Amino acid sequence: MQINKSELEAVAVKSVQYPEPGVPEIAFAGRSNVGKSSLLNLLTRRKNLARVSGSPGKTRTINFYRINDEFRIVDLPGYGYARVSSREQSLKRQIKELEEQGIEKFNIYKEFVSGKNFKDRVEYHKLLNQCRVGDTIIFTSLDRFSRSVAEATKEFENLEKRGITARFLKENIDTGKEDVSRLVMSICLWIAEEERKTLKKRQRQGYDALQKTEDGRMISKKGTIIGGREKKLTNKQLELIREYKAGNSIYNLSQLARLLNVSRPYLYKKLKEIKNESN
Repeated sequence: MQINKSELEAVAVKSVQYPEPGVPEIAFAGRSNVGKSSLLNLLTRRKNLARVSGSPGKTRTINFYRINDEFRIVDLPGYGYARVSSREQSLKRQIKELEEQGIEKFNIYKEFVSGKNFKDRVEYHKLLNQCRVGDTIIFTSLDRFSRSVAEATKEFENLEKRGITARFLKENIDTGKEDVSRLVMSICLWIAEEERKTLKKRQRQGYDALQKTEDGRMISKKGTIIGGREKKLTNKQLELIREYKAGNSIYNLSQLARLLNVSRPYLYKKLKEIKNESN
């Protein structure tokens, strides 16, 4: 078949921007910078129909090209995945690194969940359902993929069955390349798993070193109680706080907080409550 006519029909970042169905579509999918746009230019014999670049991620949108008014060729971008273990951690660094690879925000799937297993990763499974054969998922590092050698090995097999490749920026590993050794990936994953074990051990040692309240709750170095319900003060303790509020206490704020076994922020809160009671 000879291509006599080719033109950019639509550029989309959302499904509502897709052109009307009605003609067959051929999707060009694959890892970033593999040459999808260059192949399109070669087939259509037009040098600049699709923008190309020596750096990864030039295609940042879904581009629809009308060919001979008979069918479309669709040039697809890559996908990114960012994960942290809790909402107290920030995804900003990972998102920035993925965007530098040419991945748009709407193609970055964000997750606040432990890296222990894959079954609880809602966004990750949404991403897999979005991917097609030949697509590439980019991770900033292997430990954002998994910290378990067994779980990661199983998931690599799942991606391979789906025809999806994975690229890890920190380790410079691309599962779509023939020279990528499973042994190298296993070693990197083992290191990530050991780092996780060491981190958990240090956290436990840190918790064990903290002071405890009478009911077993831990007190941070700043004096705040970690976890559990708010401590209920006795009438005697509340009286000491009222004396401080009235200016009749023999203790300063820090001394009173230590005496009551509470944090300074908690003591400030109680002083404010007493002030509101008097008003």
